[in-house]
Amino acid sequence: MNRRSAFPVLAIGAFILAAIVLRIAAGFDEFWIDEVLTFESASQMRSPFDVFALHFDNNHYLNTLYFWLLGGLKPYVLYRIPSLVAGAMLLVLLTAGAWKRGAAEGGIIAVLAGFSHLLIFFSSSGRGYMPMLLFGYLSYRVMDRYRQAPRARTAILFSVTAVIAFLWHLTYIVLYAALAAWSFRSPVQGTLSRRRVSYRVYRAVLCHAFPVLFLSAIFVADIWRFRTVGGPFVSIEESLLDTVRAVFGTPDVSWLNTVLLYAVSVAFLWAIVRLAMRRDDRFVLLVILLGVTLGGATLQAVALDGYMSVAPRHFLLPILAFFLVVSGGLAHWLRRDSRARSSIVAVVLCAYVLANAIPTVEGIRFGKQGSYVPAIRSIVARTEDDPVVIGTDGPASFTMLRFYAPLALPGRRFAFPFAEEIAADPPEWFLASSELAIGPSRAIFVPGSQPGEAGVAGTGARYRFDTGVRQEGWYWDLYRRVD
Repeated sequence: MNRRSAFPVLAIGAFILAAIVLRIAAGFDEFWIDEVLTFESASQMRSPFDVFALHFDNNHYLNTLYFWLLGGLKPYVLYRIPSLVAGAMLLVLLTAGAWKRGAAEGGIIAVLAGFSHLLIFFSSSGRGYMPMLLFGYLSYRVMDRYRQAPRARTAILFSVTAVIAFLWHLTYIVLYAALAAWSFRSPVQGTLSRRRVSYRVYRAVLCHAFPVLFLSAIFVADIWRFRTVGGPFVSIEESLLDTVRAVFGTPDVSWLNTVLLYAVSVAFLWAIVRLAMRRDDRFVLLVILLGVTLGGATLQAVALDGYMSVAPRHFLLPILAFFLVVSGGLAHWLRRDSRARSSIVAVVLCAYVLANAIPTVEGIRFGKQGSYVPAIRSIVARTEDDPVVIGTDGPASFTMLRFYAPLALPGRRFAFPFAEEIAADPPEWFLASSELAIGPSRAIFVPGSQPGEAGVAGTGARYRFDTGVRQEGWYWDLYRRVD
């Protein structure tokens, strides 16, 4: 291997190594809300089979089971090992698959997937998203192989990878629906004789009997009994713009993210048309993947009068597809050996990395949702109340404070009122996290007349932003009563 041919290998290897280091570095902070809920759910289990009896939409079966197997509270990073390993493996597999089509495509996908803040976030979270993405990608690769050379063992392998993906996270359903439709399209076109129809039915049974039976059993045992926690309800437009912002690391500028949303739509449309014109029926995958994802979100919005509880994480599969589409498209554009084109792509990728680096570095420095333990310790050091009373603006803040307070100061008593309890007796301290506030608690804590001031609606209680503890980079604000 000469120097010229060795450079792309070394460069891509350096990209992958740097991306893995970022994922590990982001895995040592405190739990965020979904991890706290997972830990509390796992604490209710008495046997492995109880994972199917929690009836909770936050329950990712294998992830919750892993939390249960670890037992009592351990260092946070241990709960994130499956996601860290899955994130690293997915990055390597994506790059290796793209490398077969050219060094440029391999390098581009390594940058897009490797330095994505969204993928780094979920690769360093104790949740089921990254393992689901890994096994989802594997199921796609296995199905592609099966369609080219149908064998019983390949069909069984697809069934197994599909079921494992479902066990990590049920949003795999959008990719499974696309793969199921794709599996019925033969790569060899021709007249559908009765024998060929029978053969396709046989293939469908081999590939899909196990996943369909599994889904049916899970639905009866658990899904239909789900109690949902959800989150802030937003419009379809807000949800899509939030997703664009999370993918590109752009600031909260509506027109910019709207332009990028249209650019993403054009990229998907271009990829679908290009694949269809080349008679590459992977266009079926993209059409159904996008259709099921957006269709499901639209149905939820219709049911909720134009609003939905959908976050960027629910679009992870289409986002991964977008990275593959963009890497393939840019690599194709670079086939004409042009210095100008290479420079443009390099500038675009550098801008992408820098934009995603900002939230990634902030997450590593300050945590995924701030750091509750030092805030609680600072409050206790400056109050003589027993119990220590900290008001909150919603169930999410209440859950986080209830979890971290005993860890910060074991043996000390705490109370965490919110909503009507706060209006009746405003506490000395208030932790305001408006992004996570749900329902009537949004209107309890309102801004004051001066910057850094606030108050409790319907009372004369006045609060001022607390400077006694560093709050830089946190996702909520701590206030102290001053009246």
